[in-house]
Amino acid sequence: MTPLVVKLKHQDRATFRANLASLDYIGIITFTGGLTTFLVGLSWGGLEFAWNSYQTLVPLLLGLVVLGFSLVWEARLAKKPFIKLYIYTNYSAISGLLAAFLQGYLVSDVSQMWTHRLTSCL
Repeated sequence: MTPLVVKLKHQDRATFRANLASLDYIGIITFTGGLTTFLVGLSWGGLEFAWNSYQTLVPLLLGLVVLGFSLVWEARLAKKPFIKLYIYTNYSAISGLLAAFLQGYLVSDVSQMWTHRLTSCL
């Protein structure tokens, strides 16, 4: 239904090679690497290693530092950033993101609650 209602403005089509050349590789690599490193530390904490061990703290802190660099890169240094930071200054976008987060949280919480209730009944 959406394609019938929403009319998008077509921009000039660039070649595949031009599109590849315009990607923000530094931003993509630092954001992906920082987020992955942070999530590895988060998943190791309390399970594989203690929360106060260096095996948990180093990935957590290193991931945060690289994510911070990635955000600075996107905000100030990238010619064509892949993360549009101005989205987070629009109240409509913020409310939509918050609603999506809450809906995902509630769906996850309800599914875990029902799974727990069903297993306790059996």
